[in-house]
Amino acid sequence: MMRSSTLRVRLASRVVFPSTVLALSAIGIASGCVHRAYEIELRPRDGGLERRLVVSSPNDAGKLRPLPVDELQKLVEIYGEPHRTETEPRIAFAAHFAEVMPEDVGGSGRYALFETPFGSSHVYIERFRGRIDLAARVDELREGVRRIVDFVRGWLEAEFSQLDGYATLARFVDEDLGRDVTDLVLHGWILPVVTGIVPSPSTNQQVEVIARLAQPLIERGYVVRDDLPRLYRSFATGDRDAIHYALVRCLARRLGLSPDEPLPAVLAALRDPDRVESSWLAYVKTRPQFDAWRRQPDVSTDQVERLEEIDWGEVIADVSGTDLVEFELFGPRTVLSLRLESDVEPYATNGVWDAETRRVTWHHKRLEGTFPAFCVALWSVPDRAAQTARFGRVLVEREELAEYALWYHGLAVAERDEWDRFVATLGGGEAALERVAAFRFRGEAADADAGASAGAIVRRIIASTPSDADGE
Repeated sequence: MMRSSTLRVRLASRVVFPSTVLALSAIGIASGCVHRAYEIELRPRDGGLERRLVVSSPNDAGKLRPLPVDELQKLVEIYGEPHRTETEPRIAFAAHFAEVMPEDVGGSGRYALFETPFGSSHVYIERFRGRIDLAARVDELREGVRRIVDFVRGWLEAEFSQLDGYATLARFVDEDLGRDVTDLVLHGWILPVVTGIVPSPSTNQQVEVIARLAQPLIERGYVVRDDLPRLYRSFATGDRDAIHYALVRCLARRLGLSPDEPLPAVLAALRDPDRVESSWLAYVKTRPQFDAWRRQPDVSTDQVERLEEIDWGEVIADVSGTDLVEFELFGPRTVLSLRLESDVEPYATNGVWDAETRRVTWHHKRLEGTFPAFCVALWSVPDRAAQTARFGRVLVEREELAEYALWYHGLAVAERDEWDRFVATLGGGEAALERVAAFRFRGEAADADAGASAGAIVRRIIASTPSDADGE
C-alpha cells in the first residue's frame, strides 16, 4: 500500500509530468478543517498535576463524530474510563500525574515541584507532537529527495540517453538538481516556523511564502525576468505546448544555453508533451511503485489500463520513503488549547497569563509536522506566613524563591538540618537579615562571601531581594 500524502493530484484528463513530480515534492495543498481538537486543564494538587482532557473530532461539516476506537482505547489505558460531556461525542478524561505527563496527545512532558519551608517552586514543560531528532529528519528529507531525483534520472536515461545533449542534462541532474530540490524542500519544511503562517495566513504572509520558495529558484538561475511573461501566458492559457516550451527554455538557460541557441535533441524531445507523457507513463509502469498501486483493492483493471485516478502524492511518498511535504497551508489540522491554574503569575512562560482567572493559556492551531508545540511555565508560591515570621515580610518569591528552592534541595542532609535549625531561631526584622549575612555552615570559612560555598549562595540569594519588598 502506498503511503498517504496530504497532496493529491488525480490523473483524469491529463497526466502529471516529471517536472511536476519534482515540484510536488516541495509544495503542499489540501483543505483546512479541524479534524481533532484537544482541550487540557491542569491544576497543581497533592504534589503533582490534576489533568483533565476533553477530545472532540469534528467532521467536514463541523459536526462532532465519535473518536476512533484505537485512540479511545489508548486514552482509556492512560486515564481509565471516560466521562461523557454534555455535548457528545466530546469525551472527557481526568487523572492525577505526579511528574511524568501522559502521552495522550502525543509528545513528552514533565512537572517538577521543589518544596521548602519558605514556599515552593514549580516547573511545567511539555512538548506536543513533533520531533526532537531534527538531524535525523533532515537526513530523511535528503534521502527522500535523492530517491525522487534518482527516479527521474532513471526515466531520462531509459528514454533519452541516446539523444544529443543527454550527457549535459544527466550531469546537471546528478550534480545540481538534487541539491536544489533539497534546498527547496528544506525551505518549505521550515516555513511554518519562520513565517507563522498556519492556519490562516494573511496576505503579507502569503507573499512571504511565495518569496521564500521562489528566491532559491531565482538565485540558482532557474527563472529570470524575461521568463515571467512566457510562463504567465502559458500557464494562464493552459496550453500544454507553451507550458513545456517555457519550462524547457528555463532548463536550457540553467544548462548554460542562450535564448538564441537551438535546443539540443534531448531538450527538444522534452518540448513535446505527448512524447514526454507516453515515455513517462511507460517508465512508471515498470516501477515497483506502480505495481503496488495497481494491486490495491479499490483500483480497477480499467483504471490500470487508462492510468486514471493515480494518486501522484502517494507515488512521491512511496518513492521517497518519507513525507517530503509538511507545509500544509490549508491541510486538516489538530488543535490544542491548554489552561494551567496557578495561584500566582508565572515568572517565566510562553503562554498568556490572565490575572482575573488566575490561569495561563496556550493555543496551538496546528500540531502536525516535525516542529513541536511547547507549553512552558515556571512559577513560585511563597509561604507568606513562614517568611513573615522569620524576616518580618515576604523576602523571596518568583525567581529568587525558585533559586532558593534549588539551593535548598541541593544541600546535603547535614547541611539542610543545620540551616533549618538556624532559620527556626530567626525572629524577623532587619536583625534576621543581618544574622543571615553572618551565617556560616559548620566548617565554612568566615571570609567565604566571595566563594561558591552553600552559605555564600544563600547569602547572595537573600541579599539580592529588594529591601523595600512588601510581599505583594
